[in-house]
Amino acid sequence: MVVTSPFGNRNNPLAPGSLEFHTGTDFGAVTGTPVKAMLGGTVTEAGWHTTGGGGLRVVIDHGDGVQTTYNHLSSIDVSVGQTVDAATVVGGVGSTGNSTGPHLHFEVLRHGDYEDPMGWL
Repeated sequence: MVVTSPFGNRNNPLAPGSLEFHTGTDFGAVTGTPVKAMLGGTVTEAGWHTTGGGGLRVVIDHGDGVQTTYNHLSSIDVSVGQTVDAATVVGGVGSTGNSTGPHLHFEVLRHGDYEDPMGWL
């Protein structure tokens, strides 16, 4: 996977001419490319992102206030309540929700605040 849009301020690709704060890092890849958990934890969401444009997404709680989200998936391979290890496949890259093409929108939150995912990888 290759970074196609970094964390931070950017031009909104879905609303040309407007700026937005990008809450994660986008990694472009072929649809279906396996997406793996960054760390072990418990799956707290696995399904359609009803409050945003993330499409099919997985959220993992890693403890100590750290969560990761995996958005725009084409498939989901885990379920809510499941304990996963680092590198467990959680789904496949897709283009669901508000998306311009196949990619993973990956977010890291610590105590509810977004952090640059590249500092965690």
